[in-house]
Amino acid sequence: MKYTIMKNEVIYLFLFVLFFSSCSSKQGKVIDTLKKNIESKITDSDGNVYTSVDIGKQVWLVENLKAIHYSNGDPIINIADDSKWCSSIAGAYCDYKNKPDNSQTQGRLYNWYAASDSRNIAPKGWHVATKEDWKILSEFLGNENAGGKLKQVGGDWIKPNSGATNETGFTALPGYRREYGGEFSSDYGYGATFWTSSEKDEKNAFEIDLNYSYSYLRPMPNEKYTGLNIRCVKN
Repeated sequence: MKYTIMKNEVIYLFLFVLFFSSCSSKQGKVIDTLKKNIESKITDSDGNVYTSVDIGKQVWLVENLKAIHYSNGDPIINIADDSKWCSSIAGAYCDYKNKPDNSQTQGRLYNWYAASDSRNIAPKGWHVATKEDWKILSEFLGNENAGGKLKQVGGDWIKPNSGATNETGFTALPGYRREYGGEFSSDYGYGATFWTSSEKDEKNAFEIDLNYSYSYLRPMPNEKYTGLNIRCVKN
């Protein structure tokens, strides 16, 4: 009888240890997963953190770029002076009206030379969206209403903000810009403009326009000196 009790106790102890080990193993896997998720946050060379959204077969950043260094650590030139801005063929960035606080939500403004620099302004594993990347996005979203599906609803957009649903989660905010002559625009709320890395000719490259008055997205040529926001797509 004593032998039977001891045998049962050993069996119960074994089952308890087995159960506990199994639970610990599962908990460990959960913790490992959480660690991986934390470690896989998208960061640029300056430690700015971004989120992403899957749209079709593409993965896009949800925020405009804020980097002030290329991915290899080289600094991007900050140009405040108007005359220097419109004469530099080196990659450059600025904050709207040269106030860094304006870049916290809206991101920084870059000339095309920074957007297309081979040192890569985007986070590692990402790139500045090309004209073709935007075309793929537009076609997946049905072209005609693609811009509306990308635009933030309400916010600082001027009415009517045609077709805006933000159903993709892309959350395009109305943006600032710096004209190719160096002056800052004052028409905030009317549109969002993003550089592509795609060149048109010696003086111009392609930007993407989203506008309060229409619901599609439009590629347009613009002077390479112009300061625009940037969105990145995963490689």
